[in-house]
Amino acid sequence: SPVHGAISGGVMLLTYQGRRSGRRYTLPVQYARDGDTLYVVPGQPEQKTWWRNLRGGAPVQVRLQGQVLAGTAEAINGRDDPEVVAAGFTTYVRRFPRAARMQQVRALSDGPPDVAGPGIDLPRAVLVRIAVAAPAVARPARDGSPGTGLPGRVGASRAVVWLVKHVVSPLDRRLYGWTGGRGVALGRPLGPRLLLTTTGRRTGRPHTTPVFYLRDGDLLIICNVNPGFERPNPWTLNMRARPVARVQIGHNVGMYRARPATDDEVARYWPRLVGIWPAYQTHFDRSGQRTLFILERVRSGSDSGSTPAAGMVERT
Repeated sequence: SPVHGAISGGVMLLTYQGRRSGRRYTLPVQYARDGDTLYVVPGQPEQKTWWRNLRGGAPVQVRLQGQVLAGTAEAINGRDDPEVVAAGFTTYVRRFPRAARMQQVRALSDGPPDVAGPGIDLPRAVLVRIAVAAPAVARPARDGSPGTGLPGRVGASRAVVWLVKHVVSPLDRRLYGWTGGRGVALGRPLGPRLLLTTTGRRTGRPHTTPVFYLRDGDLLIICNVNPGFERPNPWTLNMRARPVARVQIGHNVGMYRARPATDDEVARYWPRLVGIWPAYQTHFDRSGQRTLFILERVRSGSDSGSTPAAGMVERT
C-alpha cells in the first residue's frame, strides 16, 4: 500500500521471545541498515524493558519491506562496548538526522555526528544490533497472485478473523459444494481451496470446512495457524483423533489419511502456504502455534477406519 511504501524504509516489525515468559512479542521499531546489519536505538532505554531480552544475544525475526528475515539481535550498552555503540549511533543518526536532537548527539558541520563527544552520555546509551540472515519467508509477489491482495494483507486482524469464521467460511462451504469451488463468498477464490470433512472426536458427526491447500505430487498439504486470540480449531483436533477425512476438490471427492508434517516438510511447505495467505505468518508471529498436515489418498479396499459420512455437513 502507499503507507507501507512510505514507512517500510525506516520502520520494521521486530519479533523476539521473552526470557522469563517464553512468549513471543512483536513491536514496531525504527531502524537503520548497513548491509546485513540493522541498528535500533531504544528511546529512553532506562524506561523500556523489551531490549533487555536481547542482552547477550537472542534469535529474532524482523519484517521489513515485505520480507520476513531471521537474525540474531544483541543489546549493547556504551559502558561495555563504547566503540560498537558509537559506530551504530553514527549509522543511525546518518539515517535519521532528527534523531540527533532526541539523542542529544552533537552534529559536526564537516563530518558525521560526533556520538562519542560531550553531546551524549555514551556509557548510558543502548544500541540493539541485529545481524540478519536469509529470508525466513519468501516475499510474496505483487502481481495479483493468490493471497497478495487486500484480503491477504488485512487477514490477520481480529475483525477479519471473526468475519471469516462466522460469515465467509459457512457461506463458502455451501457455495463450494453447489458450484464445485467456482463460487465463493468473496466473488473469486483467493487461492487453491478444498472442502475438508473430518469426524468429530466427541460427537462422531461430520464437520466440513474450506481450507487452502498445496499439492505435491499425490500429496495434499493443509495447515491451520492460531491467530493468538482463538481456541484451537476443531478440525485440527478432530484430525488428530480420527485422521481419515473426506476431501472435495472441485467436483472430485476422495478419502485421505492425515499425518502431522515433519520438521523438514514444514520448512519446505510453509513459505508456499504463506504465499497463498500472508496472514498465516502474522498469526504465527503472534501466537507461535501452527499445524501442518500431509494428506495421502486412501486406496480402495484399504482400512480407512472411522470416516465421515459423505455429503453431510455439520452445522456450527
